Amino acid sequence: MDSQQLANDIRKIQETLRTERKFESITSELQNSKKTARGNKIWELKCKGCKADVTTSDKIRHINKQHHVVVDPTFSAKAYFREIPFKDGKQIGFEEVLVGKVYCEKENCRYDWGVRMYYKGCPISVLKISAFVLVLGEQRMEKKKWKDSPFQVKNEFSVDDMKKMLEKENNVGIEDDDDEEDPFQQLAQNLLK
Repeated sequence: MDSQQLANDIRKIQETLRTERKFESITSELQNSKKTARGNKIWELKCKGCKADVTTSDKIRHINKQHHVVVDPTFSAKAYFREIPFKDGKQIGFEEVLVGKVYCEKENCRYDWGVRMYYKGCPISVLKISAFVLVLGEQRMEKKKWKDSPFQVKNEFSVDDMKKMLEKENNVGIEDDDDEEDPFQQLAQNLLK
């Protein structure tokens, strides 16, 4: 095979690969636009156990498109936190430490809503969508995975969200199993300044 033929073959392969990448990109954009188009409405999340109002879809953020976090300032009044001391927490990532569970506040319900963890020193509640009934007007549905939800969680958990969560934590205490001082208290105070 001569060098001209080899160059032509390489060019054809490169053009085919370029076309396949463009096709994949267009397909991905179409799928995202469909989800965004149906995700413009604000859904209510209700407890699956007692059907109590918990939060709305516009108050959910994601961390690296993996963990879905609630940033609703009224959430802590609707949830019961069962925490373990930080030192006994389970390291689940470079900046994440699992420190407990989140349940429905109502004593006759106590439905498991997700987990409590520290992310970059900020205590947050990570929800599982399977613990909620999604409501929009008369429409109700239940989903097992966040990717199947009728709305898209567009916003990443930001520094502003973290500051608001830390301010809320300083105003409303959580039930700890231990009275030891929080190792991230100094970090929280520095972020709030």
